[in-house]
Amino acid sequence: METEKQKKYREYAEKAFWTGHYHYMMQALAVAMSHTMVWRLVGNGTAFTLKELFEFAKSEDVKHELTGTQFYMVSREGAIGLSPGLEYLTQWIFVPMEPCEQRDALEKQMREYIEEEEAIEKAIEQAVTEGLAREEAEKQARAAAEQAKQEAAIPEIPSIPQSQPAPQDAGVEVVQQSMPQAAPQLPAKYYMAYNNESYGPYTLPQLLQYQIDPDTPIWIDGRNEWIPAAQVPEIASALGFTYQY
Repeated sequence: METEKQKKYREYAEKAFWTGHYHYMMQALAVAMSHTMVWRLVGNGTAFTLKELFEFAKSEDVKHELTGTQFYMVSREGAIGLSPGLEYLTQWIFVPMEPCEQRDALEKQMREYIEEEEAIEKAIEQAVTEGLAREEAEKQARAAAEQAKQEAAIPEIPSIPQSQPAPQDAGVEVVQQSMPQAAPQLPAKYYMAYNNESYGPYTLPQLLQYQIDPDTPIWIDGRNEWIPAAQVPEIASALGFTYQY
């Protein structure tokens, strides 16, 4: 579907084609070179391919800064020139080259060049596409690695034998975990709940090795309820939680 920009350019090009007035050599060339791939310079008959004519047009636009009375012109026959004023006098004229062996050879050369350029453009486009795909894959891999790293920060709770009874509350089973016996001066009296399962008993240093947040349920021997970790003074102090009464 034709865009608004393309439509405006096409309307401008059609109008300029009938009046013959172009401010830039490249615009005049865009209309004129649609007739053939090979041109000749009137007067000496020198042949020019589209590529050579295109390079000439670029250099011409750079060299000449046109005044208000100067313009490039193109006729319906495809002649291109620089008019020094309204008298339509041109400094040079290019016309489509007549059929001949030389033209056929140059057109073949031009087609090969265009095919090569298109192949290069496709290769570049493919390389860019593949590069973007690799970049996206690496980005996703980094994100997955970061997520795995964060998940690894949550301690893995070993399987717990259910051979010894432990306190129960609100339907959450508390079982004793196989742990080295704590020293007498550090009684193992703490339990914690994780994913609707409870673990312990732990001494305070053992408990603090796990990832505990302020809302982690904690059971302490001698109490008859689970309470958030932030409401246990020694845990709140050790982990920097704001103590909640």
